[in-house]
Formats: sequence, structure tokens, C-alpha cells
Amino acid sequence: MIVSSALTVVLLAVAGGLTWWGFGTYQDQQTYKGVLSSAISELFGTDDLLAEIDAVVVDLANNDVTSLSVDDMLDVQKKVQDGKSTCIDELDAAEEAVGQVAINSSSEASNAPDLKVVDTITARRQMMTSGAAIIDDTVSALQARQEATKGWQLVLAADGLAREAADIASSATSADMQASTEKSQQAIESFSKAKTALQNAEQLFPQLDLSSYMSYIDKRLEAQGYAIESNDALINRDTQAATEHNDAYNNAERQAGELAEKLPEDPDELVVEAFDSKTVSSRELYENARSQAQSADAFIRDYLGTFNK
Repeated sequence: MIVSSALTVVLLAVAGGLTWWGFGTYQDQQTYKGVLSSAISELFGTDDLLAEIDAVVVDLANNDVTSLSVDDMLDVQKKVQDGKSTCIDELDAAEEAVGQVAINSSSEASNAPDLKVVDTITARRQMMTSGAAIIDDTVSALQARQEATKGWQLVLAADGLAREAADIASSATSADMQASTEKSQQAIESFSKAKTALQNAEQLFPQLDLSSYMSYIDKRLEAQGYAIESNDALINRDTQAATEHNDAYNNAERQAGELAEKLPEDPDELVVEAFDSKTVSSRELYENARSQAQSADAFIRDYLGTFNK
């Protein structure tokens, strides 16, 4: 997406130029100017909130979602939730005001100033709607990312414990078997917590699919279960059972290794893909509305500048 650096808005300076508005096709130009002044004044109240939203959308156009801070996004989300209703009321009031002019208009020209005000009102409504959706999805994706990252860190910790368990088991004494089992149990606990964190991530952002990570975890859990059974068999001097469980352990670890080769280096890649897929429509709607608002605002500013000379 090609995005300019900032949202073009109707500035407060516009109000100073309104006294020079003129439109020859209307019998009462003073009424026309007064009504348009009222409509544009209502739009001023939406500028700050739209600027907050726009900054996020511009950032997302230039960087992936993981570049944003979840705490910052929660602040923006709260501002949008708190201010959205007021902004909609202001847009309604502006639309009602400019509607008084449109009813009496004898011109159907698409570049009539009042119609350009209608255009920017329509565009701002869409920016508010799609922008709020983008903010909500961004918060959800970043919260899911936190859980996914936590889960992956737990996987790495569990892997370390599993390796320790395997190293200790190589000594083959009863005490070592017990110590190995304790490490395997710790690994199982860490793998289980990791799976819960990944499941939480999917619940926070349902478009996020972490099943490949969970399949890997399941296989590692299976392997650790066999490792414990092998240790127990060795403690009980049942070498045949120990061999069978050890073979099952090695097979499960081999399968886990094959699954690991297909995993992204960390879950961020999947978070970005899921977010981009989820928000592609709302971001396109926002960008189209943004362009419409910029065009309408530029026309109004130029029009006022002409009549202010």
C-alpha cells in the first residue's frame, strides 16, 4: 500500500476563510456559507481521533504488526472506544447541517463544495469503522503473540530439560534413573504449559493457526512418557520392557525432529500472516476512504483559498 505521511484534514484555519465563500447559483449565499461553516465545524471534532487511528494504519503499511507495542495499542483502542460515539454524533450533525444546503441546491455539479463536504463525511465514517476494526485486530494479534512467544519459550525450556533427562539416563544406575525421571516430569510440565499458552494465543486471535507447534509438543510429550516408562523398567530390572520403551522413545523423538524441521523459527511469522489475512479487507476499505477524504479536503481547502484572495 502506498501511503502518504499524514492524514490531510480540514484545518481550523478554514473557518477564517468561510466569510469569503460564495456560490452564485444560490439565492441566499449567506445562508449557504453559514450552513457549510456549521457542517465543517462539526468535522473538526473527529480530527484528533482519526489522527490516532491513522498513525497506526500508516505504521502497519510500513512495518508488520509485531513492530507495535501491545500496551500502546491498548491505549489507542481505549481512545477509539471512548471517542467513537462522540465522533459519530459529530459526523451525523455535520451531515444534517450540509443536508440543509443540498435540499435547496440548484446545482448538481459533482464538485459543488457542499457535495465535497458530504464526501469527506462519508469517508470519515468509513475510516472510523474500518479503522476501529483494524485497531481491535491489532490488539488481539499482539496479545496472541505474547502468549505464543511465552509458549515457544516454554518449549525451549522443556527441550533443555528433556536433554538433561536423556544425559542422566545414560549412566543407568537406579539413582540416575530416578533423577532422569524427575527431569522428564519437569519437561512434561513445561511442554504442557507451552501447549496451554499456544491454545490461549489461538483463542485470542482465532485466525492464528499454531497446530504445527502443538503437534510437535504432543510428540515431545509422547517421547517423555516413553522415557519415564523406560526408566521405571530399568529400575525394576525389566530389560525387555526398558528396551521396548526406549525404542518407542527414540521413534517419537525422530518424528518430533521431522516436525521441528517444518516449524518457523518462532511463532511471529504465523502471527504476521494471520493478521495480514484477517485485516486485508478493512485496511483496503480504510485506504480508499482515506484517499477520498484527502481529495475532498484538498478541494475544500483550495476552494476556500480561491475565495479568500
